[in-house]
Amino acid sequence: MVIKHKDLFINVHTILWITGSIVLILLSLTGMLFYQRNVQIKTQFALEEVEETLHIVVKRQSDLLSLPIFQYPELGLGLTSIDWPFFVTEENYEKRFETEVEIARSLTPILGRATVIISNNVSQNNLSLAIHTEIAAMEANDLLEMNSAQLAKELSEIEELGQVSIQILDIDTNQYLFNQTYIKEESGALSLIGSQ
Repeated sequence: MVIKHKDLFINVHTILWITGSIVLILLSLTGMLFYQRNVQIKTQFALEEVEETLHIVVKRQSDLLSLPIFQYPELGLGLTSIDWPFFVTEENYEKRFETEVEIARSLTPILGRATVIISNNVSQNNLSLAIHTEIAAMEANDLLEMNSAQLAKELSEIEELGQVSIQILDIDTNQYLFNQTYIKEESGALSLIGSQ
């Protein structure tokens, strides 16, 4: 009788231990499910905020692209006042980036939203300047062509520039309105070698 009572006690004890373990596992799983649901809700709210912000940025960008194009300033953009020799001899990427942004800002009213890249041409010991602009379809092609020519004229005064590339993209048709490449001649003037 004592043995049966002892076996029964062990069986009840084992069943209680197994039941307690199952309850703890179920409680843990329930807690993890609530935590995952909370994370999912927070992520969904964050995604909605990002989508709203993206919508605002796209609207502002389209507003920027539809801004009017102005005539090239008579006094130029002041590009000759930039310390161009510094970029030929030094590898200061931070200053180069700041200068690229500064040039892009000054070009935006006359050529559209601009991206500018200054790169070293080590073999020639000079610089290349790549200008890529994007505009919405418009009727100002003649003004863009005049502004592009004026820009090339101003850039030809910079001795350190060996090559200049100017690309103007119509974002509505995804076609280049202008794709011009200038190379510095022995005389120091920039000569148009390719145009599209």
